[in-house]
Amino acid sequence: MSLIEIEPEVTQKKKFPKGLLAIGLISAIASLGLAVGALISLNDAERGRAELGTGMIVVAACDPDGITVTPYQSFANKETGSKFTFNSIELSGISKLCAGKDFRLSVRDLQGDPLTLSTDADGRAITSVRIYFHEFTGADNSVSLDGVLTDEFTLVGSDSASGLINVAAIHGLDQIQDLPNIDPDTGLSAWNLSSPATFWAMSDSNNDVSIVFNPKAQTSGPNSGEDQIAGFADSRSSYKILLESLDHSLTG
Repeated sequence: MSLIEIEPEVTQKKKFPKGLLAIGLISAIASLGLAVGALISLNDAERGRAELGTGMIVVAACDPDGITVTPYQSFANKETGSKFTFNSIELSGISKLCAGKDFRLSVRDLQGDPLTLSTDADGRAITSVRIYFHEFTGADNSVSLDGVLTDEFTLVGSDSASGLINVAAIHGLDQIQDLPNIDPDTGLSAWNLSSPATFWAMSDSNNDVSIVFNPKAQTSGPNSGEDQIAGFADSRSSYKILLESLDHSLTG
């Protein structure tokens, strides 16, 4: 097996923790209360193969058509400390029925233990990410001229302003009416962003988000002196991605 291959799970009979169901490429999970979760498998040598950047579909209670989960990895080539790094995860094809919900992601090793996804300068580790999927209300100044909803996805919890995790929408809203003419010199138009609902609507099933991990070099703590690369998860250890859908909360 190549070190940079990601391998999707082939359905097998297994026991999973309460609140989780195993999935293959496509599998449904029913509502289990506040949290609904799904596991997707990555580097399992006994299972099939997939190319890097290939998405795997999970079906959450709020999204019967499925959410595609796509991990991205890279190789940091250095004289010392070279590493296969787990860089980001994309969630795509999210239904607007999930608006108002939180998504929580973690990456697990073969034993089911969470990997460190990003690390602060003092060595503090982040092992899960929780993001809030906002409803589109058409409020003032909420949408750009090209249909990007400001803060459509935002981090929940104490790391929302740390820069260790970056979250950004990668698909805009659906256009429902032509925009006013834009002045080619100034880029301004008669539309002053006060009525975005006139021109845009949340996509029924094509809302996408990118979660990018951005660890910091270690300046204190037991690993002081290590560079940024050391703070990424080692992609060779990543065997499972756990995606949960939860009721919105202000804390992670």
